[in-house]
Amino acid sequence: MKSTNFFNHLKEIKAHILSISLSVSICFSMCYYHSEELIFFMTKPLLNVNMDHNLIFTNLHEAFFSHLKLAFYVTVITQVPIALMHIYFFLKPGLYLSEMSILRSIYKKMLVSFSLALLVAYYVIIPLTWAFFTSFQNEYISLEARISDYISLSATTLLVVPSISLVQICLFEAASYGLISVKPMIKFRRPWILCAFLLGTLLSPPDVYSQLLYAVPLVLIYEATILKLCFIKTRN
Repeated sequence: MKSTNFFNHLKEIKAHILSISLSVSICFSMCYYHSEELIFFMTKPLLNVNMDHNLIFTNLHEAFFSHLKLAFYVTVITQVPIALMHIYFFLKPGLYLSEMSILRSIYKKMLVSFSLALLVAYYVIIPLTWAFFTSFQNEYISLEARISDYISLSATTLLVVPSISLVQICLFEAASYGLISVKPMIKFRRPWILCAFLLGTLLSPPDVYSQLLYAVPLVLIYEATILKLCFIKTRN
């Protein structure tokens, strides 16, 4: 019986993985097919800041790989909610009604947080970032932005900000339901900070701004979780 249940779980996992893979393949194909429209959508913040300049590419393959990179980033961003939905449906049969209600509530919070973070990244953070960088132009210095640099920075921002919001939801919910406590969080503070900066170094483009964009919010969220745990402990 246990062996049968184990293989049934494996079949279910396989079905979810195949479904996610198919969804990712279709989404990536559609994103690459409409990559011109996506690039226009992505460059609107820069055009609003500086209408007199176009994006350039300096290598023969740069524009092609920029289209691929943008299609990949958009696919990852759009497939995160679908992957979370598959995780929910996989766990659902083994949960009590109360646990199912909690998991559904966490999923809704993640979805709302992820969506709001995307909007904030696109309409606030990216325009402010490019307004700051283009402010160094003068009569002797002018911007000729490479398409690969722009796509990397903008798409990374659109991916990082929602991802950080998901980490925040996970930590805060774990704190609320007593899954984590203050002492282990304080004990693992230094490893967390180290991992945050390592993650920023490995996943971001090779510039300090992108690395800090990853690392600093993760550190702040960790510290906020410790404060929340201390508040819960004091209240109880």
